[in-house]
Amino acid sequence: MTFNGFDFAFSTRFNRLSFNKTKNQIDRTLNQHEFEKLYATAQTKNYLFFEPALTIRGGWKNIRSSYKVQLGVISIMNIINLINFTLAWA
Repeated sequence: MTFNGFDFAFSTRFNRLSFNKTKNQIDRTLNQHEFEKLYATAQTKNYLFFEPALTIRGGWKNIRSSYKVQLGVISIMNIINLINFTLAWA
């Protein structure tokens, strides 16, 4: 959608991340926290990402600026676990 020199665009992405090999070399006695995080990742194996974004571009004919706001949502077994917010400028 264009309005007085500004362009607005809404986009979204769906991603699936899978882990096939989940063996690690972390010593459980030295780093319990990292070991447990990797163990939980290895047990789940499949992650779904939903990333909606809004892009705004504006300026003159030869000089334009672009701003993007993106929200990343990670779903594990139909439970929302992490929401990541990104703001980019170009």
